[in-house]
Amino acid sequence: MSKFGLCRSIFFLSGRSGGILNDTCLLQYHIDEKNCEKLQFEVASHGNRKHGKKPFYPTNKSTMEVMKEELSHNAPAVAFKKVTSASGGALTAQNPGELPRSRQQIYDLKYKLRKTDEIEELLLYSKQKEKPIIIEHHDVPEDLWIIGKKHLCQDLSRLCTSDILSHPFSVDPTFNFGRFEVTPFSYKPLLLKSKRTNDCPVSLGPTAIHYSKSKGVFTKIATAVVSSCPNLGGKGKGFITDGEKALHDALSDSMKKVTGLRCFNHFRRNCKDELSALGIRKKEEQKFFLDIVFGSDEKAILESKDKNNLEASLKAAQPLLNEEEKRLTSTSSPQFWVYLSKNEKMMRRCMIATAREKAGMPSDKSGKVLRCYTNQSETVNNKLTRQKEAISGKAKSKNELTKLEFVRDVWEEVDNQQQLQSKLAICGMSDEYELAHVAAHLEVNPDEWFSWPEEKRREYARKFNELSIEDVNKKKPIVLSNQFTEETTGKEWREFSVEIQSLFSLQGLSKPLVETIVKEAEKLLDYPESIQKMPS
Repeated sequence: MSKFGLCRSIFFLSGRSGGILNDTCLLQYHIDEKNCEKLQFEVASHGNRKHGKKPFYPTNKSTMEVMKEELSHNAPAVAFKKVTSASGGALTAQNPGELPRSRQQIYDLKYKLRKTDEIEELLLYSKQKEKPIIIEHHDVPEDLWIIGKKHLCQDLSRLCTSDILSHPFSVDPTFNFGRFEVTPFSYKPLLLKSKRTNDCPVSLGPTAIHYSKSKGVFTKIATAVVSSCPNLGGKGKGFITDGEKALHDALSDSMKKVTGLRCFNHFRRNCKDELSALGIRKKEEQKFFLDIVFGSDEKAILESKDKNNLEASLKAAQPLLNEEEKRLTSTSSPQFWVYLSKNEKMMRRCMIATAREKAGMPSDKSGKVLRCYTNQSETVNNKLTRQKEAISGKAKSKNELTKLEFVRDVWEEVDNQQQLQSKLAICGMSDEYELAHVAAHLEVNPDEWFSWPEEKRREYARKFNELSIEDVNKKKPIVLSNQFTEETTGKEWREFSVEIQSLFSLQGLSKPLVETIVKEAEKLLDYPESIQKMPS
């Protein structure tokens, strides 16, 4: 025991042999108040406090709980006043720990609670759903969510892996929808065609919610999405990014045979920036250089067929580019061709015609492989933005959404609209989409569709979404089971004599009275204009 009364006690159980049972003991410290000297000491100021000598007193647990409860219903300033008043203030509080230290403590607690609540409320929301929407969640070293649904993962697998008909998916980190980044995967539903553009539309796919754009974060995102999409890891043909290296490398590492493409618009912008840095800033002066790289004729560098063709195109372009740069800038050491030669490996792997063809980019009517852009990512970003604006309006409080608000009110609503239009396209009733030529044989006549019971329609739509590109190309029909019960609730009419039988058993109504009511009802029903066609 020390002179200040601090005692240490060790307790253990011993067996018959004298050994300690289970090699376990209990160590306990306590203060012996009878045999000790009283020590006077001053409470030190808070460790983070730079000015003043105010001591630090920890807030009582009970006070913290009251503060949390008040913050769930009130603003921090109101919560501070209520907690201070409830604890009795400076006159009746028993110790400093019963009072909030400051308004700043309340504000800090509000921020911490918001971060914790966002995670808990999104987890709770996902558990309440009939079908899972969270592919993966990490909270260390930072909060990371990858959300998706089964049909979205199936679409990525079947529409981005076929040798018959395929199209690369696109991934492009977008701007903040709250205090977080949103990175959606976008793809083209190849069995649909947009009525407005006469081209395949763009659909929102699995989406990541994160805070940083590091290689580690993108690796977790890519791995989670690829592992949830059957065959994508082994048979995925291609993807398109804006050239962000961390994202491109993460996607490439997660898929074995994939070809990663670079957006032409982003690389064109990089070339413009390089020309501007070299002193060539006018649009008409830059055009000469850009045409050599991005021109539409076969001599353009990015229309090269293979590695040898690319090397030859670069070599042929060198004197032309150097001479024009010397003329415009009076430099003795032109640099734009040097910039292109440094990007030769990237252009060969991610941009030339053979790379685009290998990644699954379609060809135009003349057989020329189309160029790759992140337009489909931008289309998805616009869909999300419009939905956010639809729910927020002009309310400033909705400028920054919580994760739950984004998932529930934005992401899911966009996906629901996509699925609704897809189902309407199957029966020819969509105002946005129709079935593409390759899938035209799967369209159902509207009259036939609406004569089916709900279970039959659901099965047809489900099997439509599960069809492989190979089966669609072979014109295989969708075979449905025959075990469906006919619906009666959806009929526009019911047998009057049958429906009124229950009236005769009502207590308090005599049979003559019911018969009188029925006769008057029949007169109304027999009136020439009493039955009208239900509006569509």
